Amino acid sequence: LLTFHADCCPVLLYHEREELISAIHSGWRGTVQEIAGKTTKYLIDHENCDPRYFHAYIGPSLEQRNFEAMDDIIDLVKQMSFDTSSFYVKKDANHYLLNSKGLIKQQLLNLGVPEANIEVSPYCTTEHDDLFFSYRKNKSPYRNISIIRMK
Repeated sequence: LLTFHADCCPVLLYHEREELISAIHSGWRGTVQEIAGKTTKYLIDHENCDPRYFHAYIGPSLEQRNFEAMDDIIDLVKQMSFDTSSFYVKKDANHYLLNSKGLIKQQLLNLGVPEANIEVSPYCTTEHDDLFFSYRKNKSPYRNISIIRMK
């Protein structure tokens, strides 16, 4: 399975007991709509996946220090199903810095995925444009691909 993304966040899931995989594209809309949590919850409820056996990779995307968001997005973040106040910081009168990777990780933690089983990429797509395509930085028409496969 694969997902295409530029500055949005790829989330790859593997369940070691049920041998299931998932590839999720979580842009800011998907993140505030809790797509990673909803996908994981679906697998728990309908595919017999014990959350303790998930392994997750939250891939390269915008890091909080570069993810500027305005009130329209932050208002949606505040409406998520858990306390999100620690995932954004006011930068100036009109902008916040948003930790989307942290929001995704928290969705997984809230469902019982062990923290030790969640790896978060340290790479920021805007800072490492020699390694990744970034639409936000240079309006690149190209996309990164994150792939997960079963052996």
